[in-house]
Amino acid sequence: MGKLKSYIFGFTVGSVAAGITVLLNAPKPGKELRQDLKTQVNDIQLPVKELKETALSVKNNLTDFTQKSIPVIKSTVNEVKTLVDSWQTDIQPNLKKLSEEINDIQK
Repeated sequence: MGKLKSYIFGFTVGSVAAGITVLLNAPKPGKELRQDLKTQVNDIQLPVKELKETALSVKNNLTDFTQKSIPVIKSTVNEVKTLVDSWQTDIQPNLKKLSEEINDIQK
């Protein structure tokens, strides 16, 4: 999550810096400049807020998915272990028989 915070922070700082640079390079009276600056800040706040809400939603969905999938994964791993153990038990007589036959062939 640290990368997302860094991205949001960088996006916000970059946007503010770009807005200030544009406004300061445009010859306007102070009152008009302040109004433009306010407008730009308001324009930036909404996308940043939406990005934050989206990131929080993704985080919550990922947390829910993780919490729901862990028991399923554990259950699947246990089932696979049981099947492998059962398979090994089932093939044991055949392995012994094959080993005996190989020994007979080699003699």
